[in-house]
Amino acid sequence: MKYKLLILIFFGMFLINFVSADSQSIQIKYIIPSGDTTPPTWTNLRNLSGYTNQSFTKYITATDESGIDCYSLNDTSTFEVDCNGKITNSITLTNVTIYYLNLTVNDTLGNINWGEFYINITSTSSGGTALTCRYKKLGYYDTSLPWYWEANCV
Repeated sequence: MKYKLLILIFFGMFLINFVSADSQSIQIKYIIPSGDTTPPTWTNLRNLSGYTNQSFTKYITATDESGIDCYSLNDTSTFEVDCNGKITNSITLTNVTIYYLNLTVNDTLGNINWGEFYINITSTSSGGTALTCRYKKLGYYDTSLPWYWEANCV
């Protein structure tokens, strides 16, 4: 008696389990390319702000037709990001400062996108009202150089 096996293969990731007669198993992860080479698209990449000595929780998200796999930050000493795009502080934010970060997102097929943003941490009084400072802006820009710097609130 002959059997024919028909396998329909769709694009995506497959986990294949092989189990032997003595119940030993091997799992193989196999990705069949879909031809999707488009990286995820940011839906709300933006600069964020928070306050000293308070917890920080914000979301930055992206979309992709094949689905989002996970996010990562270039600096995890102060902030963390989970696979849903939730950014939280990993230490107590005691200093008034600006954190410049690079956020990377990859889709389920390995296409990546990244974006730069900053988190501005400002001080609050014990009553929760933001302290204001006298605004002064310093800056440097030279058209022959591909960068500039500026400092606010000094």
